[in-house]
Amino acid sequence: MTAGVHQAVAANIARTKAEGTDRWAEGIDVARILLDAHAAGAGVDQTVAAVTTAAAT
Repeated sequence: MTAGVHQAVAANIARTKAEGTDRWAEGIDVARILLDAHAAGAGVDQTVAAVTTAAAT
């Protein structure tokens, strides 16, 4: 599992370097989302999906 996480982080770093961070610059407070997910005991994927759905409506 550790190797998989390491590979995912390395891939994300490479993708961010290649694509830039513009797609994250939409006024979304990622730190708040992660803190709220942790406080609620919810999975980050579920919380991001909920925020994304709410932002789309």
